[in-house]
Amino acid sequence: MLLVFAHPDDESFTVGGTVALYTGRGWHVELICVTNGVGRDVEVERAGKILGIGHIQFLNQPDGELKSVTPGTLEDLIVKKMEGFMPDIVITHDTTGMSNHPDHIKVCYATTFAFQKYTQSLEEIKTGVVSRKGRGYVWKEDAFLYANKRCCVFTKGKTNSGRVIWSSMEGNC
Repeated sequence: MLLVFAHPDDESFTVGGTVALYTGRGWHVELICVTNGVGRDVEVERAGKILGIGHIQFLNQPDGELKSVTPGTLEDLIVKKMEGFMPDIVITHDTTGMSNHPDHIKVCYATTFAFQKYTQSLEEIKTGVVSRKGRGYVWKEDAFLYANKRCCVFTKGKTNSGRVIWSSMEGNC
């Protein structure tokens, strides 16, 4: 599972309970924190340990100034992480930014576009054909988006012994 949030603490107050539940079940979770939150990096490291987050990557973008970041910059950084980590689930802010925070909104759209690029990188996998790619199985046509009021969850289907198992957290954010 990959979390992509604008600031340190966004992951804790939005999906912290869900993250703790899934890490408690053995899921490997990583976090991209787009800004360093001006001094809150120590907080997020502590919270990450409590929640069971395996790795936190800071993109060190300007806190409160993401609207000035060149279009495509965040998307490229996020998709690079997705291609290396190959998450089954990606969770980020919703399109309203929860509080209309411009940094949250920018990260939502950057993550959405990064996810689209990420699934394009799986093009060699034929639609409806289950193939081995990286560390997991994917069924390309099953890449889709769930959204609720608090976050957007991107998932892809994976197979186990020939049947499709959905890594879906709809409504649990």
